[in-house]
Amino acid sequence: MALNRKRIQRLLRSIVILSLIVGIIYGLGWSKLIQVKNISYSGTSNSSVISDALIREHVSLKTGMPLARVDVRAISRIARQQGWVLDTKVSRNWISGKISIAIIERKPVAAFTNMDNSTSYFDADGTIFNSPVEYGAGAGGKPLPNIAFTTNSAQARRSAANWVAAMPSEFLATMTSLVVSTPTRIVMMAVDAGTGKKAITVIWGDVRDMPLKVRVLRALLLRSENKTHHIFDLTSPLAPITR
Repeated sequence: MALNRKRIQRLLRSIVILSLIVGIIYGLGWSKLIQVKNISYSGTSNSSVISDALIREHVSLKTGMPLARVDVRAISRIARQQGWVLDTKVSRNWISGKISIAIIERKPVAAFTNMDNSTSYFDADGTIFNSPVEYGAGAGGKPLPNIAFTTNSAQARRSAANWVAAMPSEFLATMTSLVVSTPTRIVMMAVDAGTGKKAITVIWGDVRDMPLKVRVLRALLLRSENKTHHIFDLTSPLAPITR
């Protein structure tokens, strides 16, 4: 009898524990005892684009749904699939019922025009991406140049990105076009900032010694004998050529 009583007690304890586990799972996963009360995006003004992508991928995220059923990994994965998103962090607060979605957007350094006349961008690493909005400025608030590539390779884009990073805003603002034939031949067409009228072509070569090349160009544009010159070849900054 004592043995049977112990077995019954163990069985009852197991039933109670199992009932508690089932109750917790139900409470978290299906009931609305702990539900999503707020959804917050930060770091982007394009949260609607991510919301639409979640709907297309059949990933549920709405207020009132059980908090435990929010698939934070799927939300993060779909957000990162947007080309303009560099990284994201999705978290949930079990006390407040808040879902927080922090977005880090890619920062464009330049744009380029595709064959269909649409505009794409690339960042400092040369990564191409599209955006739901048009950028008014590039990384660091610099003017956003539109670059033409003879060969649109990752290496060429990285060279262009390094060139933009080294270029003062005064030259970017007066630039009319930039052609990257190869990573070692970057050619800028611009208006002389000093006169505001004269068209100039600057052959930069590669992106080595850019601070020196910028100083040399400024000095050349100030020299009276170069007032009628339109081409400035800075491939060798210590031996520049003007004509």
